[in-house]
Amino acid sequence: MVKSDKCLILSKSILLVVLLLLAGCTPVISRQIREQVRPDITFKEIINAPEHYQGQMVILSGIIIDAKNTKEGTWFEILQSPAGFRGEPKDIDKSEGRFLVHNDSYLDLNIYTKGRSVTVAGQIQGKRVLPLGETEYT
Repeated sequence: MVKSDKCLILSKSILLVVLLLLAGCTPVISRQIREQVRPDITFKEIINAPEHYQGQMVILSGIIIDAKNTKEGTWFEILQSPAGFRGEPKDIDKSEGRFLVHNDSYLDLNIYTKGRSVTVAGQIQGKRVLPLGETEYT
């Protein structure tokens, strides 16, 4: 009976480890959202012709550069970074530019701080031109 109990404990331990590993591989974005995403649209294509992709659902990742709460909701300026297989930024030393994210609700800026890695899913709304030092960027 002692041997059987050890096998049962070992089996439960292995099962727990497997479940934890599977949970660690769960995508950040829900399946319902991922089914609406256009994975064939690259960040470079969006930057070059945002009006062409208006209304399309995409997933982008990057690092928060700035965040502001306004009457319209929370705005994020994000430095794009290529995404890993789970969607999280995989190489923060590479970027094809910046993008803005708008969330209709209030998000706590003590959680979404400068330098935090994020993965976002949303519809492309268009473009804005903002100052960047002594120049402007779209």
